[in-house]
Amino acid sequence: MLEKIDRILRLIEMDCKVRFIPSFVNRYNRWDSNIVLSNHCPFCGKWTEALPVPNSSFRLIKNDYPFMSNQYTVFGKKHQQFLSGEEIASAVELVHRMSDCESGSLQILGSGASIPHHAHFSISNEKYPINDLKREVIFDSEMYRISRILGSPHLVVVISGKVTHISKLTEQILKHFRYQNLSYNILLTKKKEIFIIS
Repeated sequence: MLEKIDRILRLIEMDCKVRFIPSFVNRYNRWDSNIVLSNHCPFCGKWTEALPVPNSSFRLIKNDYPFMSNQYTVFGKKHQQFLSGEEIASAVELVHRMSDCESGSLQILGSGASIPHHAHFSISNEKYPINDLKREVIFDSEMYRISRILGSPHLVVVISGKVTHISKLTEQILKHFRYQNLSYNILLTKKKEIFIIS
């Protein structure tokens, strides 16, 4: 059972939900500090025992230290730091087709990932509050639409459209972010949208 304490803070004319997870103290003491000191990759070690995800190259395990309700961690077999465009497309489709999944999230080194060298993402039956914020369309074509989230203190763009196109575009944007040494988070939605938060 996920123990969480949510509270609302008002920040720059915006209500923000702040979530405290008491188990994260144990996670840091038992997990994060040990993973930094070793070359052991827990995802490589758990590949054979993890559940295969139908119609994809991913496997999943129940998250030991969840931040969201009913949270699972999804990962591929390759020990690589970033997902390819095809893997991003597969992740978007996975979130869309799973009946008890509302969102997916991916973090990298510098944005909160505790195991950044083996690309993985979390899925949950909770929807992130950012999904409901107002948007402004900044580009629209037959292949994809790019919007920006209004009222956020961060740069947040939402890419929607045909999955093959939005995943390739996302891959290119993320490569550019990494080239500029920018950190980011990605959110995936049930509606086949990709949020890039930097």
